[in-house]
Amino acid sequence: MLAQMASEYYSSPGFAEHVLGYNGSGFPRQWGPYKFAESLQVPGRLLDLYSGPGTYLVLLVCALLPAWFVWRSGAHRAPAALGLCLSMFLLISPGWAPQYTSWIAAAVFLIEFWTATAFTVVAGLVYATLYTMWAGNKLWDYAYITTLTKTQMAILVPAWLAVIPCVAVGLWKFANPRRAAIPPVTSSDPVRSEVT
Repeated sequence: MLAQMASEYYSSPGFAEHVLGYNGSGFPRQWGPYKFAESLQVPGRLLDLYSGPGTYLVLLVCALLPAWFVWRSGAHRAPAALGLCLSMFLLISPGWAPQYTSWIAAAVFLIEFWTATAFTVVAGLVYATLYTMWAGNKLWDYAYITTLTKTQMAILVPAWLAVIPCVAVGLWKFANPRRAAIPPVTSSDPVRSEVT
């Protein structure tokens, strides 16, 4: 029965349209790189390219660059590469909504502790502020999430910008493996040997 339900779900047109063909928070875009580019008056044709076929290029870059780093520096760097992959995707994806920032809350800690902590604190404060606004400045027993106001979009800026140091540190660590290397697993290190 469970297999039949899964088969129906994955073969439904809704799955293809809303999962495989998902292009972000819909239009008009409320926030993120797309909206930022729009505010810089990037031509509509380029924005359409970025939010259409460009999403696949973004996905390829965000998946293949960290994979290449792991191939070059060793499998022991895979967790950091995963954190970098997700962080890069959040940073440059044309599909962006406020709640997407929570996707990387744990993954950024795979890159580096201090930038991850800063990101988590900033994003947490941003969301506490937004949910308080959406709840009518009362306790969070409800929240009416609507199209973002200009003030709310401005409040989201720090949450998105806080991803930049996480990505920058991740790229730096992979570009400079000798300075930021994780020691390789050796047989004299029983704890690390057991993990792998």
